[in-house]
Amino acid sequence: MKTYQGRPFVFLGINSDEDPATLKELMTREDLPWRCWWDGGAAGPIAKRYLVSAWPTIYVLDGDGVIRYVQPRGQNLETAVETLVREAESKAESKAAVTQAGHKAN
Repeated sequence: MKTYQGRPFVFLGINSDEDPATLKELMTREDLPWRCWWDGGAAGPIAKRYLVSAWPTIYVLDGDGVIRYVQPRGQNLETAVETLVREAESKAESKAAVTQAGHKAN
């Protein structure tokens, strides 16, 4: 997680345990450095919307919220995240350059 500190990246955990206390215990025990949402159980609204039928399920979304990778693991997950972070950084740099050029023209 520290690799992406200060970069356009967010990691969210969606927990489908039946009891929210289980999530709280996990977060405390594991000292999780990312946000976790409780989905109200395996049939929760997030699991339903994204057709989750097995745990863990991994979706990697881009900055526009589009699912770009499904179930990447290991090096494939690292590559997916790095690719999307670089895309987001590139978009931000391009937007900043256009904004700066607009200010110079005025």
